[in-house]
Amino acid sequence: MRVACEVAYVDLENKNGYEVEGVCATCRRCGHETESYGTGDASVRRCLVLLREECPQGEVNYYFDADEEAPRQSPTAAAYERGYAAGYATAVRERPTNGNAELNADQLRALVSLCHPDRHPPERARLANAATAKLLELLEHRRAA
Repeated sequence: MRVACEVAYVDLENKNGYEVEGVCATCRRCGHETESYGTGDASVRRCLVLLREECPQGEVNYYFDADEEAPRQSPTAAAYERGYAAGYATAVRERPTNGNAELNADQLRALVSLCHPDRHPPERARLANAATAKLLELLEHRRAA
């Protein structure tokens, strides 16, 4: 789960008793806090990682600074989201205006091969059989037409 955190810049006391600049990250869900010396991005990231490691509820969350415009994202995740958005936009653009999707015989055969029970674990055999049977029925109607 993605969890927003408040990140504050604070003065911390080090083990020698001196005050040093640091950061404090507070989980918005449970209020748990972590602290780290330094005020750079690495110190903020360390606090967020510590929140994950020290979660009092034993959760394994993705923590991010709520003040950032968007949570940090890996290049792979960003590319996936761009591809998903582009594919969705294409599908919306090519959607039939009457609300009924028309599948040609090649598309139906491809769906049959994807839904075939041999391609799924045994616990989904009943669902795969039903989907394949319905697709084969549609394919037969397509051939008859």
